[in-house]
Amino acid sequence: MGAGLYYLSQDSSNIKFDPKVHTLSKLHEVLDDIYYEYATAYIFYYNMMMNMKDQGKLDETAIENMRVTI
Repeated sequence: MGAGLYYLSQDSSNIKFDPKVHTLSKLHEVLDDIYYEYATAYIFYYNMMMNMKDQGKLDETAIENMRVTI
């Protein structure tokens, strides 16, 4: 998403908009890909946190390490 915003903020003479390539359905496809990447990471870290909590290993250091990793 950041790269998309970067390109959109550039001078319009450098980047040409092609309505045949840059469609709303293509934007939805890219956003879906970003969503799935985020959701996978979220589920992974949430599962790890819940397992640590069940084992009594969830302390401030573990939370801070996860925050830094994320």
